[in-house]
Amino acid sequence: MNRRIAIALAVLVVVVAFAGWLYLTRPTQRSSGFEVILASNGQVLISDQDVSVYNATSHGFNLTAGCVDRMKGMELYHKSLEVRLDGRLLDNGSFWSYVDSMTPPAGISLLDIVLVQNGHSTSFLMEACYPSGYYVNCTAPSYFGDIATHFQGLGKLVS
Repeated sequence: MNRRIAIALAVLVVVVAFAGWLYLTRPTQRSSGFEVILASNGQVLISDQDVSVYNATSHGFNLTAGCVDRMKGMELYHKSLEVRLDGRLLDNGSFWSYVDSMTPPAGISLLDIVLVQNGHSTSFLMEACYPSGYYVNCTAPSYFGDIATHFQGLGKLVS
């Protein structure tokens, strides 16, 4: 009887060790590419597949029709977001509109959510200091160059 228990325990240890090894060596899903994520729940709203063109001069990007359709039913106006590139947080910000009478909080602003959701536009502009005349010493963030390089590699860059 003791021999059976010893064998059962040995088999159990081997099975647990093997399961642990599988768990630790499993492929992890890492974010890759450009992403705009809704900060409240981590939902990816815009990814590389949703961007048809990125303009390095205006820091704007055109969205695919499917992405625009997905966003139409969502409440995104003034919602917080994160901009990521290959899993690295570039900036926090919010969805904003040109018709706002107040300035957005610090961070990047994606303009104009109202036009996109109402079907009047298929593009966003990334503004670091909106409205641009309001901030005296505003400079474009250095990560704009990283985004341009990324989209150049995808063949989606214009300037």
